[in-house]
Amino acid sequence: MPRRLRQITRGYFDIVKNEGEALRVVGWMFRLDGPFEQFELRLNGRAVERQPAIELDRVGKAYASVPHAGQSGFSFLHPSAGSSGTVEVVGLRNGRAEGSIRSVLPKDPEALGALPPTPLMLRVTGSDNPDFFRADGGRTFADFASAVERHGGFGGIRRMLDWGCGCGRVTAYFLADGRVAEVHGVDIDGEATAWCAQALPRGRFQQTGLYPPLPFPDGFFDLVIAYSVFTHLERGVQKSWLDEMKRILSPGGLLLATVHGEFAALFTFPDRAPRTLRERLSEWLGRRPAIEGEINDSTVDHAIDRLAPGGYYRSVFQTRRYTRREWSPILDVLEYREAGVGNFQDLVVLRRRAG
Repeated sequence: MPRRLRQITRGYFDIVKNEGEALRVVGWMFRLDGPFEQFELRLNGRAVERQPAIELDRVGKAYASVPHAGQSGFSFLHPSAGSSGTVEVVGLRNGRAEGSIRSVLPKDPEALGALPPTPLMLRVTGSDNPDFFRADGGRTFADFASAVERHGGFGGIRRMLDWGCGCGRVTAYFLADGRVAEVHGVDIDGEATAWCAQALPRGRFQQTGLYPPLPFPDGFFDLVIAYSVFTHLERGVQKSWLDEMKRILSPGGLLLATVHGEFAALFTFPDRAPRTLRERLSEWLGRRPAIEGEINDSTVDHAIDRLAPGGYYRSVFQTRRYTRREWSPILDVLEYREAGVGNFQDLVVLRRRAG
């Protein structure tokens, strides 16, 4: 297994919220090359509490091929009334920080709006737990916001699009954050966009089709985010949508997109019985000739059969090499960060060329 993959942190927040006079932060986190001994809670960059790792049987069973996966839990209840801003949990070994996951808490939690109905939450997260829905949205927003700040900041972003917004899991955080004046969301799920339009009135939402074009003028957006969209599109459809992203982006505008890369393949490559991580990665990378094996887009995902025709929605995995080579003729690839969103999906930051 490549060293860079062993060093990536895998984990989730189950809860990140204020409860009365305290902040509750619950979740789990591990690295492939060994467990963390302690976890440290940081609020807006300031360390406030440490605790030893907690055994979690459910995580150990879910990742049975990782011997130390069960030694991964954390649970903080920190007396910090009305906390807001960045919430980070850092994994420590020998007292040194060697991994982290981050989320955010808005200053006004009411700004996030109402929670979606249970069926809509299930459709986008696979869970009906409202605490997990909020925590996952905050974590994803934190990753995207950090990428924006690394590539010019929010100052020049007048208008943005959440392409594939679902029921507003991430869009709600951009609206609550307030640094982008005009926030749009589109999705093929008309039920979800109709709910967003009612529950998140400061955003602009509409249903769109399976293929381009989108109902926006050329150069309309300074920022587009695409969380777990290209992960479900076969290679030809990916390129059609990349061309459409280029059309709707302003010159110099950013596209922040996620893909399933080699790290995600270690855990979830479809139709493979769980064996060792090394065997799974080797089989995935070597099962086809090099040029074809750089992307696997043949597996149909039936999760949204009621929304899309059979065969449209796929479970797609692609290498860094493929993504850079095939996407860069359309948009400039500024950054490729493995497990850069949600400590799982790879983040690709792209820019429309000026002129």
